[in-house]
Amino acid sequence: MAVTLISDLKSAISNSARPNLFECEIQFPNLAAAGISSVDANESFKFLCKAAAIPSMTIGVVEIPFRGRRVKVPGDRVFDTWTATIMVDEEHFVRRSFKEWVNTISTFNYEQSGNRPVGGTLDDYMADIIIRHFKQDGSTARTYKLFDAFPTDVDALDLSFDAGDTLSEFGVTFQYHYLTAKSGVDDVTSDDDLSA
Repeated sequence: MAVTLISDLKSAISNSARPNLFECEIQFPNLAAAGISSVDANESFKFLCKAAAIPSMTIGVVEIPFRGRRVKVPGDRVFDTWTATIMVDEEHFVRRSFKEWVNTISTFNYEQSGNRPVGGTLDDYMADIIIRHFKQDGSTARTYKLFDAFPTDVDALDLSFDAGDTLSEFGVTFQYHYLTAKSGVDDVTSDDDLSA
């Protein structure tokens, strides 16, 4: 049935999702060696994360040649990178947290045999990311969880005499293994809590 009346449109969009009703949480790896509390880093990130996105999901395509034509069949599922934009506080606390996280990754030492990490595991630099999209009444509409994420790019922090009436901010790009999603979940603790 076609929507022909404005009242029909109003009814259809009355419960539309808002892009500014969200919260991002990172379960930072252990940064105690650098004097940074992972809990404090997560709490600061929750408030200072200005922009993010629900990552896209793509199905690859396998082309099979057959009698002059190409038959297309679904390939592997690929998860895109995830990027967040973060406002900078005067102490640069969240940025320092990411700097130490990147340092942890870049100084990670691997043995030659079996490619196993020395003095740690991959969990020492991977963390889960939780994205909550809220309804207008404040309840959780949908929760996304990105598993085993780690930062690959921490953007530059631009400084300029021309930049008045604005806040400093920077972006961070993450890689992760996969994501899951579920409606109306406020507390997520493991991959068993969410089904794709």
